[in-house]
Amino acid sequence: MLPLRSALTCVEGFQRPRKPLALRPYDRLEMESASHTSLSITSIDMSVAGKTPPRKVDIPTTKSQDELEDVELDARLEVEGDGEREMMREMRREMRREMKREETDVMPEHAPLALRSKMTNGFIFNWINTNQEFLRVVEGCQRAIDRNTYPLRIGQGSSGSYFVRDESEKIVGVFKPKDEEPYGHLNPKWIKWLHRTCCPCLFGRSFLVPNIGYISEAAASMVDSFLGLNMVPRTQIARLRSSAFVFPWWEHVRIWRERHENPVSRYPHKLGSFQLFVEGFEDSSTVISKLNELRPLEPELRTAFQAEFEKMTILDYAIRNTDRSLDNWLIHLSWTENPNVSTQARHPLSASAAQSTAELHQTHKTESAPDLLRPKTPRLLPCVKIACIDNGLAFPFKHPHEVRSYPYSWVHLPEAQTPYSLELRTSLLEKLADTASWDLLISQLRQIFEIDSDFNERIFKKQMAILRGQLYNIVQALREGESPARLVERPLMLIEEEDEPELSEEGFEAAHTRTAPRKRHRHTPVTEKPLLTCW
Repeated sequence: MLPLRSALTCVEGFQRPRKPLALRPYDRLEMESASHTSLSITSIDMSVAGKTPPRKVDIPTTKSQDELEDVELDARLEVEGDGEREMMREMRREMRREMKREETDVMPEHAPLALRSKMTNGFIFNWINTNQEFLRVVEGCQRAIDRNTYPLRIGQGSSGSYFVRDESEKIVGVFKPKDEEPYGHLNPKWIKWLHRTCCPCLFGRSFLVPNIGYISEAAASMVDSFLGLNMVPRTQIARLRSSAFVFPWWEHVRIWRERHENPVSRYPHKLGSFQLFVEGFEDSSTVISKLNELRPLEPELRTAFQAEFEKMTILDYAIRNTDRSLDNWLIHLSWTENPNVSTQARHPLSASAAQSTAELHQTHKTESAPDLLRPKTPRLLPCVKIACIDNGLAFPFKHPHEVRSYPYSWVHLPEAQTPYSLELRTSLLEKLADTASWDLLISQLRQIFEIDSDFNERIFKKQMAILRGQLYNIVQALREGESPARLVERPLMLIEEEDEPELSEEGFEAAHTRTAPRKRHRHTPVTEKPLLTCW
């Protein structure tokens, strides 16, 4: 055992960062090399600790670093006895065990930047997967707003929508407040205000519930995730506050008066939808014009685009999207090299190489080595990805049967005439063949729709009756191997859920063991036809 003074001196030496000691306190750990990862707790905003779920943070130490620390420790304690050397080693081992077991409730401030760096073939799409990560992104955007990195209003569209940036001033999402929608009283687009005020009979869609566009955005993302299509950028309901949003004039006056007494007074939060921003995409009209110039398409490009196109048609038909124009879906189109593939097919971008190959074939007719005739240039493989945005005009409570039918804009494309692929049919029929999966989806949608303060149970049941009818038509079309164009031509259906009728005395005893009331679905075809189908 050491004297008390010697022990305190040793412990004090380990806590002083000025001495070149291998051990450092928890709040002074720094990254020393690429293989030695550590976390600096002093750079964490402790205000996030009560808002984010806990996450385990491991601070590994490499074996080589441990050996270096042992050598340095032995050199410093060479003049002391073996007992003190063993004691210090035991203290260091205990500290390492505590560091590995340590858990924290806070996240690094710039964690969304690391998540943002996930790129696939030149585009970013759904770069987070969990609600915890989504919450971190929203909180990072709110911290950026509080530090004067304000959202940027989007000029396009009929509602107030904003590009939201993080602390590095990089766009990470699109926020659409509830009260700035086309029917909202704070809509910033004066043309829509004039249209709504002067022509109320010709404004909007009478079959949609007003001011739930933000709910429709999040619900479309839920349906997309449930079907496993991965077409909609992850969208959830969020709250943000910023002076860049639209507020009534008395709210600005109130904030101005309060800031005389309290300079940190802030605007209230706004409820809306937060959709992740995607990079590397172009407008569908631009890409489709490029594809029309390349027709007939190469087999690989045609197959890749057809697969994405089919998934988009399934999503739009399921949610009965009434606003899928060419401006509301984005396409990423690029080519990547595959050096492991070498075929006799002509390279699409090197006609001179193909001509030289043909000349070589004429020159060496007698040679028996076919590898000499194959082009050495690696073939370019297409990469196609579709992003379905602006899903706020979906989930109607009745089928459109008025002057405008709001048809799907993609139905006129040549890809809509091709039957659905066997792979898509197999994957979707496994999920939709059982009506119990429909009930699971509707229960998840109910949790989203109930967030709105104007939630109406009767209207919600009508919306879900249309959803069931659309899913029923999808299942029938997939079983019969139909095309998207044929799916749109199917008779419209309403499938309402209702309780089973009361049982007689004979059947009551048989049904007495049921644990829950059974439901049944009533199929009702919609016979009303729109006056115009091309507008």
